[in-house]
Amino acid sequence: MADKLEKEIEASLKKNLESVNCMFLKFVSPGNAGVPDRIIITPNGHVVFVELKKEGEKPRALQEVWGKKLRRAGCKYLVVDSGESAARCVDYCQNLSSGIYD
Repeated sequence: MADKLEKEIEASLKKNLESVNCMFLKFVSPGNAGVPDRIIITPNGHVVFVELKKEGEKPRALQEVWGKKLRRAGCKYLVVDSGESAARCVDYCQNLSSGIYD
């Protein structure tokens, strides 16, 4: 079985997040290469930054730097690189929405 492409993982993640009323926004920050691909906003206002990768692919060095910066700033940052990690991301966002992590 072929590895899933980034766009396939992204499409599935978007569909599943929207089904639980999360916003799934493209993140573009001119002049800041390496920022995460997407921002998820849960129904109760939690924000999660997401770096999407093709199945089995790892973030580039600059993407890793941004992940560390965001985490140090207290932000939630996830790398989604498979159907399994996408499912974990949706579960995490649902738990944020339910107040489990508040």
